[in-house]
Amino acid sequence: MKKFLLSLCVLAMASVCVFMTSCKDEDGNEKDYVTQVNSNVAKKIAAAENTAVYTYKYTMNGQTYNTAEELQEAIKELPVGTQAEVQVIATPKAGGTVLYGKKTTFTVPTQGNQISVTFNVPVAENADGSAKEEAVKDTIGTTMTYQHSGGQVK
Repeated sequence: MKKFLLSLCVLAMASVCVFMTSCKDEDGNEKDYVTQVNSNVAKKIAAAENTAVYTYKYTMNGQTYNTAEELQEAIKELPVGTQAEVQVIATPKAGGTVLYGKKTTFTVPTQGNQISVTFNVPVAENADGSAKEEAVKDTIGTTMTYQHSGGQVK
């Protein structure tokens, strides 16, 4: 009987070891970490826009985005070290002169750092036809996040 119980315990321990080994994450596996770019530009731009008069579009590196949320998501997808140029464009709802904000250029900061970026949002037309702008300041930063696969194949 003692030999049977001992054999049963050995099998149970072996099963637990195999299970734990198969579920264990490998330390230092860099594939499990991703750099995430953080920005609240959509909320800050929305506070500056006069949506009763203008509709807004945004360009970044030649790509057009219809909402500030789309622009924010595009910024979040930029790799570290990427240089971006953003311009806010205001089109009057009742027709008239399209206003172009000054272009903003920034470089996505390295891991764990942040930068302050000022976006220029046209809010009215000056007497000379140029855009009266409101400066919208945002902080763009990066963090490293761990994405555990849960033992599943990626």
